[in-house]
Amino acid sequence: DEVTPHLHIDFIPFTTGSKRGLETRVSLKKALEALGFAGGTKSHTELNQWIESEKQALASIMARHDIEWEQKGTHEEHLSVLDYKKQERSKEVAALETQIDALQERTATAETMLSEKQEQLDDIAPILKNTEKFVRKYDDPERLLPEAGMLESGKAFREKKALPILGKLLKYARSLFRENTELKVKVQKLEKENTAFKSANWNHTHEMVRLQMENRELKKDKSKLDALVGRIGNDVLQKLLSEASKEQSEHQKNRDEQTL
Repeated sequence: DEVTPHLHIDFIPFTTGSKRGLETRVSLKKALEALGFAGGTKSHTELNQWIESEKQALASIMARHDIEWEQKGTHEEHLSVLDYKKQERSKEVAALETQIDALQERTATAETMLSEKQEQLDDIAPILKNTEKFVRKYDDPERLLPEAGMLESGKAFREKKALPILGKLLKYARSLFRENTELKVKVQKLEKENTAFKSANWNHTHEMVRLQMENRELKKDKSKLDALVGRIGNDVLQKLLSEASKEQSEHQKNRDEQTL
């Protein structure tokens, strides 16, 4: 925020007494360690410790001159650009992991249903086979009818023996035909469901692989951001990002002016 009164402090950190190479060399980490700011973490680096110490020193000087420092707490209240990116990456990773878990559950459910449908098909197959066998066995009426007695008339044989047997066979054949038709319809339905489950399972697997690859890339980005913060410090990185953003805005502004 260039409107708010502030200070720009330029300094060159260095360390002395080096036993290897140059005795005096530029080193921010060693210089801060010499001042007592050591053992910084990714979120609490040596540089951040030193900056906080400088703020406290300035506050002490201001207090001696009755100058009040109005601390709005905006530095901690609002996330930095880098922290925001890290937070968003973490959210995206968590969301992808949730999607992967859901897809794995749906895939497992589809595989279970697929197995159940296959079992039903396996159960129906022998029934159809036996039905066809029965139809072939009794497809010749002459083999089923008992022979007429020597003194038995054709009419008596027809009414007492032939018709009752044929009636029973016809009734049973109709029942088998109806059952066979229903079973064939059921088989067709199960085969369609089987195909649909296989297709859904393949889609779930494909989507899960894609999400896992995307998840790995996001984790890599987050690791790079963490490593960058640990290497140069959060405040330094924020300054670089701010300057880069400002240069980009000015460059875009110049391009717009040239276009006009």
